[in-house]
Order: sequence, then structure tokens, then C-alpha cells
Amino acid sequence: MINDRGNIKWQGFFLPEHKEMLAQLHEEQFDVEKPELDEQKLLEMSQQIAEAIQEHNQIAITYHKAKRYHSVTGVVEKADGFAQTLHIRTNDGDLVHLPLSSITDIV
Repeated sequence: MINDRGNIKWQGFFLPEHKEMLAQLHEEQFDVEKPELDEQKLLEMSQQIAEAIQEHNQIAITYHKAKRYHSVTGVVEKADGFAQTLHIRTNDGDLVHLPLSSITDIV
């Protein structure tokens, strides 16, 4: 009688170090560097923030954190110039503190 191991015989031989390295490479392929914003874009974003604070408009902000892009939508409650942060109340009622330097886009 023939002892066939099925699909096991077709699986490659990986050491735990190989699996860790492949997982790390897979994660790193999604890493994004923070873009450098020009003066015009920074001015445009500061005007949008000021308008959102004055009129209590809801805005969507894209920011860069841990080599990934994230987004948050809500109402700007406060712009702290001393700490260089933006305080945003989300639709869920959470208060998010974003460093101004991490913001990449405002819609």
C-alpha cells in the first residue's frame, strides 16, 4: 500500500526565522513615508481648520502615524497653538488629539 502524505509533501520547509522575516516583509510593503507639504498646502489646511472652528463644520482629516495613513471625521473643538495639537470630537463622541505635524490632508 502506498503511503501518500497529500498536500504536506508540497509545502515548503520554513524555519521560524523565515516565517518571521516573511511576515515582516509583508507588513513593510504597506509602510508609507510621511510626505513633505509645501507652503501653499499648509496655508490651505490652516484656513480650513480656522473655518471649521468658526462655523463648527464637520471635517475629515487624514494624518500619518506609525508609517500608515489614518483618517478621522468630526468637529474641531480646539486648536492648541502651544502644544501644536488639534482637538477633534468624532461622531462617536470621542475626543482625538492630533499633532498638527502629522496632518497630511483635510477635506
